[in-house]
Amino acid sequence: MTNADVGHAGPGTTLIRLPGVGRWLAALAACLVVAGATLLGAGAARAATIDGAITSITTTATNTTQWDRVDLACTWAVPDGSSPGDTFSLQLPPQLRWFGSADFDLTAPDGQPVAHAHAGADGLVVFTLTDYVRTHPVDLHGTCHFSTRYSAETTDETVHLDFQVGDQVVRVDLPTVGPCTHDCAVDRTEASKYMWWDDTSQTTTQSVIRTPATTLAVSDVTITDAPGPGLALDCGSLTATIGKVLDADGNVTTPRDDAQYVPEISCTTHALSVTWSDVPAGEYAELWVRADVVDPSLATYGNDGSVTMDGRTTPVHDTVRHSDAGGDGEGTPSPTTTTSTSTTTSTTTTSPSSTTSPTSSSTTSSTTSPTTSPSTTATGTGTVTPPVTTGGVVVTTGSGTTGGALGQGLMDDTALAFTGFDAVQLAGVAAVLLGSGILLTGLGRRSRGH
Repeated sequence: MTNADVGHAGPGTTLIRLPGVGRWLAALAACLVVAGATLLGAGAARAATIDGAITSITTTATNTTQWDRVDLACTWAVPDGSSPGDTFSLQLPPQLRWFGSADFDLTAPDGQPVAHAHAGADGLVVFTLTDYVRTHPVDLHGTCHFSTRYSAETTDETVHLDFQVGDQVVRVDLPTVGPCTHDCAVDRTEASKYMWWDDTSQTTTQSVIRTPATTLAVSDVTITDAPGPGLALDCGSLTATIGKVLDADGNVTTPRDDAQYVPEISCTTHALSVTWSDVPAGEYAELWVRADVVDPSLATYGNDGSVTMDGRTTPVHDTVRHSDAGGDGEGTPSPTTTTSTSTTTSTTTTSPSSTTSPTSSSTTSSTTSPTTSPSTTATGTGTVTPPVTTGGVVVTTGSGTTGGALGQGLMDDTALAFTGFDAVQLAGVAAVLLGSGILLTGLGRRSRGH
C-alpha cells in the first residue's frame, strides 16, 4: 500500500490509519476552525474599560444640610485611539444620591454625541464612547456636570466625599452644617408655600400651603393652588388637614380636628380649592398636593396659591429648578498623508492613406483610408493614512481603487482587521481542507481493498 498504513490490534483485527496527507489536512482544518472562532471572539470583545478617565471633580456647595442639593462638575480625558463602545465610570460616594435625569450625553461643539451616560440606582455612572471617536481619536477630552442630594446626617464639619473612578479615587471636600439645636421654631404667623422635587428623577413635585392660626371666634379658611406651565395637579394625592398641634417642623400633627371640620374640595389638573367653614380660633390649616411634570423641557417649574382668612387674601408662590446632567467633549482628527499619482494619458493615432489613380483609356480610381486610433489612459490615485490605534489593535486605513475597499473592510466591526481574514473565509478554507482529507482517506481505504 502506498497511501495507507496497516496495523494489527489483535487476531482478526486490522487497523486502517488515515493516509499521511489526509491526516495533515484534517488537522490543519481543525486548527483553522479553532482560529476562526478565537479571532471572531476577539473581534467581538474590543470594548475596553478605561480607568482614571475622570481627571477632576469639584463643587461650589457650602453649608450643606441633610437632603440639600449638591451640584458637581468634572473633567475627563481618554487615551488616544480609544474605540466606540469603550467605557469609563464614576461611582458616587454613599453620602450622595443621584438627582436628575438618569440618561444624558456629552456633546461635541457641532452637536454630535461624544459619549452616552447612564446613572444607575446604585450611583454608578457609566460613560460609553460613540462613533465620534473614529474620526476624532486624538486628545479626546471634555467636561461633565450633574446634581446629587446629600442624604446623610450632617454635623458642623467638612466631609470627605470619595468618588471611585475606575481603579482610582477622587476626593472632594464638602462643608456641612448640623441640624438646628436652638431657636428652631417654625414661623406660622404668616401664610406660606413650599415646593420641592418628590423623586430623584424630577418628574413629580410636592407642595404644601400652610395658614397661620385663626384668630376670630368663627372663621372661614380657603386655600387655592394653581400649577404653572409644565405641571398638572395630581388630585388623588391631595391631603387637607386642620388642627391646633404642630410638630418640630411646624406641621399639623395629632390630635387633628379633621373630623370636626370637614372641608369642601374642588380639584382639577389645573386648579384646586379647599374651604373650611365655621372654624374656631387657634386652628392651623394645611394643604398637601403633588403635581406631575407634563413638559420636561422647562428649566424651572412654578406653583401659585393663595390663603384667604377673615376676608383677607395672601398670595403664596414657590418654584423648583430642573437639574439636567450634561457635558461636552472634543477630539482631534488623526493626521493623514496623501500621495497623489499624476494622470498620464497616452494617445496613438495612425492614419495611413493610399491613393492610386492610374490613367488610361479608361479611368480607374481607388482610395484607401484606413484609420486606427487606439487610445490608452492610465490613471492612479491613492491615499495613505498612518496607523490608528483602536482598542489596542493597530489598524491601517486606505482609500483608492483597491486600497479603499480594503481599508473600509478593516474598519468594519464585523471584520478581523488584524488578520486580513474573517471567520467566514477561515471556515471556507477549513471546509475545503477537511473535505480533501476525507477524500484522501477514502482513496487510501480503496487502495487497501485492492
